[in-house]
Amino acid sequence: MLIDEYDAPLDSCLNEPDAFIKVKKSQVNFYSAIKGNSGVFRFLFVTGTLKFGNSGVLSDLNNLDDITLVPFYGDILGFSLSELKHYFGSYITKASKVLNLSESKLIEELVANYNGFCFEETASKKVFAPWSILSFFKRPNRGFINYWPENGGKPSVLMKYVKEHTLIDPSTYSEEKSIYRSGLSVSADSNKFDEKALLVQMDYLTIKKWNREEDTFLLGNPNREVKNFLEHQLTKGLLNAAKALKDEKTP
Repeated sequence: MLIDEYDAPLDSCLNEPDAFIKVKKSQVNFYSAIKGNSGVFRFLFVTGTLKFGNSGVLSDLNNLDDITLVPFYGDILGFSLSELKHYFGSYITKASKVLNLSESKLIEELVANYNGFCFEETASKKVFAPWSILSFFKRPNRGFINYWPENGGKPSVLMKYVKEHTLIDPSTYSEEKSIYRSGLSVSADSNKFDEKALLVQMDYLTIKKWNREEDTFLLGNPNREVKNFLEHQLTKGLLNAAKALKDEKTP
């Protein structure tokens, strides 16, 4: 059994307490039923973006093996650079001709725009976002545009974050930040959380480097595409807040 984006029903109503409780109850019942019939499943794989530890949705599935940050699985959720060159060689050649770039320059631009996601603790494996790279190869004549909004959408958690940070300079989110390993396990339904952890869970920040001695991670935007999208959202939030303030002062 494959359960993709287990957190989506909860994320959609995270800012609506009554609805969240109802959805959580149905989710708990669903996973309890799975646990009660575990003997008929040979393999269960659950994916998600945000962690909901406090809600106890997955508490009945106490035999799950959390592979988040495990190096062995670090490149299963995207294309590595070597895979891109091996499996998409003809597409790279075609795109380089369409854009009048050398293949080496094209790959350099693809890395800058769509690569850089890291899902493992050693920060040694970086992958391309499948949706973005496949969208590029589908219509290379459009150039290196941002496909992230089409796939990532605007999770309610991100929108709440933008609303609460409208007075912060959007350019500061290009600066690298540090977080302890324990901070990455933050629950999305917690009232006290490290904002950096939620941005990592939503892939707006990613692991750049691991400090083994302190067991901390250096975080930053994975690539140009995500950086532009996040800064755009924050800038729009800043402008909306300024407009609202102006409207309040207008007699």
